[in-house]
Amino acid sequence: MAVVAAAPLTRAGVCQLLADQPSVHVVDTTASLGHLDPRLTLDVVVLVDPEDRLRAEPLPAHRRPLLLVVPKDSRINLREVLKGRVRGIVSTSIGAADLRWVLRVIAMGGIHIGHEYVADLRDQLDDGGYGPDVVLTPRETQTLHAVAQGLTHAQAARRLGVTEATVNTYVKRLRAKLNAGNKAELTRIAIERGHMRTRSPHPPSPVTSVVPATA
Repeated sequence: MAVVAAAPLTRAGVCQLLADQPSVHVVDTTASLGHLDPRLTLDVVVLVDPEDRLRAEPLPAHRRPLLLVVPKDSRINLREVLKGRVRGIVSTSIGAADLRWVLRVIAMGGIHIGHEYVADLRDQLDDGGYGPDVVLTPRETQTLHAVAQGLTHAQAARRLGVTEATVNTYVKRLRAKLNAGNKAELTRIAIERGHMRTRSPHPPSPVTSVVPATA
């Protein structure tokens, strides 16, 4: 992973926070996304914004998965940033164990929304391209709930008592019905429909993280 922060002390602080985490390896630190070494293969880029600059400035285009670390009271446009490469949003007050857990989720291809921001994200959502007349079958609702909990397709299949192929079909139907082009959009809809709730933060609640399965 890499750490991006304008202040050298901030970068050093994040590295120190993760120094005793054997599964986390920081291979680059820099002041801006544009200064990252393009030759590096990075599972996650941690972008630390303690002064909440992203509230007023657009996030630069970037091709690597990003974890935003922002103030607890940040009012950035969460929906817009999640449309890009941002795969996680957490508070600057996050602890080392929780941060390691979130980094693992993102490295596996999932997303994580800190419990501090779920309510804001829900408020920022519009109808998401689907109307109130869209009705899900009980199985589709159960599948959406499983997706919001971060279950793989295989795990969801075991829970529902069906085959993995059937779960794949349910997910395809959900994307079509809810006009969700990818897992991030499906997750936002799951939040709006109440399938992701906040819980106490040790470890971060799995219902605010999604690790997508291989379809």
